[in-house]
Amino acid sequence: MKKTFITALLSLTITLFICGSAFAQQFNFNAQGSAIVPNIATWYMSSNNAAHAHIVLSNITDSTVTCQITVYDHEGNDVSSRGKVFTGDNIGTWTIVSVGTNTFELPPYGSRSFMTDGTKQQRSMFGHAVIKWKSTDPKLSKALVGGYRFHGKEPTGNFDGTTLINSGTPF
Repeated sequence: MKKTFITALLSLTITLFICGSAFAQQFNFNAQGSAIVPNIATWYMSSNNAAHAHIVLSNITDSTVTCQITVYDHEGNDVSSRGKVFTGDNIGTWTIVSVGTNTFELPPYGSRSFMTDGTKQQRSMFGHAVIKWKSTDPKLSKALVGGYRFHGKEPTGNFDGTTLINSGTPF
């Protein structure tokens, strides 16, 4: 009886040791994160009655991060192809990084703006966006901070508002 108990205990110990290493390996994955941006809205009726949504993301790491922003309209359709990715340049101008794609590279400590635009489609849209990021650095667990800016003009004047994504906390 004593020999059986010791054999069983030894078998259990070996099993836990082997499984323990397997479980530890599961947590060594390519770090990534995500956030949701509610209340995305865009419309275009004329040059004096339009609104745009900007999602501004900043990479707070020394590694390049690949970002993907998927925008869903009021029917749950992916309307990300309506987006443009910008970077700053001279005062009053923006440099377009990409058009019609929702995936882009964000360099170390760099920032980009993803803008939904209804100008060419002449339609309105409201919904939400999902931001995802990934990196080849497995040590990264948080890489981005961001904000959402909604601005435009109506016949009665201009409007502008901002809010922080994830309450301003890195994700």
